[in-house]
Amino acid sequence: MSADEAELLRENRGKTRAALALRIAPLDACAPFDPAAKLSPKALEPYDALADRFIRAIGSSLRLFRSIEIRDFGGPAGATHELLDRMGKLRWVSSADLWMAMRSIRNKVVPDHLPERVAPMYAQITGPLAVELRALDLRQASANFRWRERA
Repeated sequence: MSADEAELLRENRGKTRAALALRIAPLDACAPFDPAAKLSPKALEPYDALADRFIRAIGSSLRLFRSIEIRDFGGPAGATHELLDRMGKLRWVSSADLWMAMRSIRNKVVPDHLPERVAPMYAQITGPLAVELRALDLRQASANFRWRERA
């Protein structure tokens, strides 16, 4: 691994830790989203913040995974699912399929503002997906990021 790649990994680790910390913080402040409720723009702000932080946490995590992949596999995988399979082998993620679902929700929550369509996404973001992101934060906090020299 080159010095530039090592620096990129350190930078991606820091960004991911920050994004995960921000992502986890508002979970307790958000009540379950009710699509039938007529919420003011001010009342929607916590949900918008939650969605924005979720988007950033997933993006940062995927960049971190790419850096880990370069370090541990010597190069990038072709597809995201292959990347996530590799991270599963390294025990960074619990399931590649779960992370593909998280990525899909990230891509859907951005343009979608219809309450009946975002309610199930918020339920997943604050439920099983929050569990996975908390687990990633713990894994990362306890990980040894010393660089191994490649022969």
